[in-house]
Amino acid sequence: MSSNGDVFAQDARTGCIVNGRVAVIEPDFNVYYVEVSYSSCQGADAPLNGITFTGLATFDNTVSPQEVLAGVTGTKGSAKYGLVYALVRS
Repeated sequence: MSSNGDVFAQDARTGCIVNGRVAVIEPDFNVYYVEVSYSSCQGADAPLNGITFTGLATFDNTVSPQEVLAGVTGTKGSAKYGLVYALVRS
């Protein structure tokens, strides 16, 4: 994540490219708004291409290693998708 909240990730296994942004909702409780879009996904993850997901995240700095937990949802046609992220700081 950049200092202005832009995020980028690429998964070598699936080919997915993720672009988006994160914004602070409540700094006292480490709550964030998340918006990410998927492209270039291959195989079983190909249905995610073109979907923009939105949701909430929290940064847990009380554990070691620190982690980000997030849940997002998105829609493509009549299909609804939900993703959960558990990202560990390395």
